Order: sequence, then structure tokens, then C-alpha cells
Amino acid sequence: AGIEFSMEANPESVTRQFLEEIKSFGVTRPTFGIQSFDQRALKLLERRHIPSDSHRAAYLAHALGFESFGVDLLFGLPGQNSKLFAKDIDEILELEPPHISFYSLTVEEGTVLGRKVAGGEVVLPDDDLSTAFYRAGVDSFAEDGYEQYEVCSFAKPGHECKHNWGYWMGDDYLGLGPSAHSFIAGRRFANCHNMKEYVSSLKDRKRPLITDEPAFEKRLIETIMLGLRTRDGINRDRFRIKFGTTIEEKLDSEQFDLFVKSGHLISDKDSLRLSSDALLLADEITVRLVK
Repeated sequence: AGIEFSMEANPESVTRQFLEEIKSFGVTRPTFGIQSFDQRALKLLERRHIPSDSHRAAYLAHALGFESFGVDLLFGLPGQNSKLFAKDIDEILELEPPHISFYSLTVEEGTVLGRKVAGGEVVLPDDDLSTAFYRAGVDSFAEDGYEQYEVCSFAKPGHECKHNWGYWMGDDYLGLGPSAHSFIAGRRFANCHNMKEYVSSLKDRKRPLITDEPAFEKRLIETIMLGLRTRDGINRDRFRIKFGTTIEEKLDSEQFDLFVKSGHLISDKDSLRLSSDALLLADEITVRLVK
């Protein structure tokens, strides 16, 4: 089945038609990459949508009866100040999305934005300001009834993303389409990203796969890193069954004791997890913990 759109239709008709079609196909949880409501920032990020598109998409998701949907919001954007950041937070909450993904902008080398930043043409907020934005966002979401269940993930009760949980817990998942990644029975693989090669392989009845089978130690470290980014942390029994060892045997004992004493790390008989205040430092703590 396919979805056909009339390019002469107005934006609301096109968005409505698209959402109606995917709903009829069984999609229950669309996600909208809003990123920001600042048109200047969207242009620098080379996003093709405008703020009114974001408002329209969220409105129609509610109107068409999607019980759950998500939005993505970035912070630490070029030229972003406290006023622009507060406006983004206020507008995202006005949309009442059941789920919010809240990420710091990552500038990739080789991109247009990356070259502008490197050349000083575009200036990003410094680390202290970006950290302040993150903490302000976390507080605002909590005040509005969202629960933080991962470093960058916030949901109204019952709307946590099961798909993302699968990533963080090391469950199997299947990705469909160009560039999609999968992890099944301990084997990681991806589809080629080039659309022409992808279609050509399928026409030739070949699987357009790129294999990526990380070593045992790499998968173990990934499990620790991803688990510590979540509210519930790493389940001890599950880790032992999967890797045949305890979590502590793979951690630096001195750093482990240090983080437990400081209150950053919470260790009990069921799990190992970070305190809510330490979630922001999850990646740095993991680097120091893993042997």
C-alpha cells in the first residue's frame, strides 16, 4: 500500500491525509520532529518546516484520536538565549504532547552548520548556559505532569515509549526501510542508506544489509551505558543472565565507591541506577565507571 498526496492541497489537508492514512495502517504513535519554534534556528538547522506546521501536526494528532504521540525539542541552538528557550518550552507544553524527547543539539562535522560553527559564523550557547536550559526544561516538564524516565525522555504517565525501552534494555528490535538498524538474537545489522541501492537489492531479491556485530565486551559496555541513562537503571538479574557476570565485576571499584558515597549512584539488590540529579552526567559517569 502507498500514500498519495495532491501537491495542490493546502498544508492542513496534506497533514490530515497523511495522519489518517498511517492511522488506518495501524500506526498508533507518530512522532513529530519539531526541534524549535524559532524560524531562524530551523533555517540554520536546514529544517523545511515552519512553526505553524508543528502546531498543525500536534492539533491534528489530538483531533484524529491518536492516544499517544511524541515531539522532539532541541536546546543549545545557535543564537538561543533564555527568552527564545522559554518560548520554545511554553509552546511545546501548549501542544500537550503525551511524550517529549528533549535533546541538546549535536553539531556534526562536515555539515553546513558544522562548517559555520567552526568558522565562527554561528555561535552556540556555552556549556553552562546549555546546562541551565536542560535543568529548566526538566523542571518545567515536571511541573506540567511529565515523568522523566530517561536522560532525554519525558512522558505523561502511561505514555513511555516502549520502542525506546527496548533499545535501552538490550531487547531485540527490527528496523524497516533504508538506513534502519536491527538487533536480533545478539546480531546487529542495518539496511544500506542509499535509496537506489536499497531498491536495486530488493528487485534482485537480495537483502540490502550491512552487518555490524560488536564484540561481547562492546555489547556489555553498551548495556551499562544505556541502562544508566534510564530512571530504573540496570536490572541486576537481567544483566547476570545476559552476560554471565555481575555489574560490579565490570566496573572500577574505586570509582564505584566514590559515586555511591557522593549519592550519584544508587546500588541495591535489584538494580544499579543514577540519582535524578546525576542523570545529566550519565555519559561522563559511565566513562569513569567502566574498566
